[in-house]
Amino acid sequence: MVRMRITRVLRGVGWWLTFVWLMAAFFFVVGETFDDPGGWAAAGLVACWLVPLLVLAGAAWWRPGAARSMLLWSVSLPIAYAATALVDRQSWASFHDRVGPIGALSVMVLGLALAVLGRQPDSTLDAGWAMVALATLPVLVLLVVGDLMASLVAASLPVLVGGLLYVAAGLLTSRQQVDVPG
Repeated sequence: MVRMRITRVLRGVGWWLTFVWLMAAFFFVVGETFDDPGGWAAAGLVACWLVPLLVLAGAAWWRPGAARSMLLWSVSLPIAYAATALVDRQSWASFHDRVGPIGALSVMVLGLALAVLGRQPDSTLDAGWAMVALATLPVLVLLVVGDLMASLVAASLPVLVGGLLYVAAGLLTSRQQVDVPG
């Protein structure tokens, strides 16, 4: 009984910390985008990450079974994007300067969608581990390259904290299932 309460609290705190922190970051990104370049170009750029966020979060909420494997595999995308810096650091940096913080936005979008998935008790542990991988692996790759960006670290921090709380909740839940007599 106590473990169930602790599990719910950990899952709830993980969700709210991730949600509030990332929503503040999303509002910051929207404000910066409408400041420069502004206008219809800004609306298009915001739509480039807002539409996938809504689709992925909606799928995680209404169809968690179907969204689970898609979201877990999607974690490889920001990692692969960061790994392209290993091949040609200068081209990667030039592209990143022209296009913007794609790595940070992908971590934010996938992190929030995974946080929605992790609210489901049977997906908490998987979503938590995926969030931890999503928050740490791109950062580690860019540390190796020597081109770590503050935007990626800032986007990764709430995903990491929420993921660790989900992992703790998931481990408590899996331990509960083992301890149940029968």
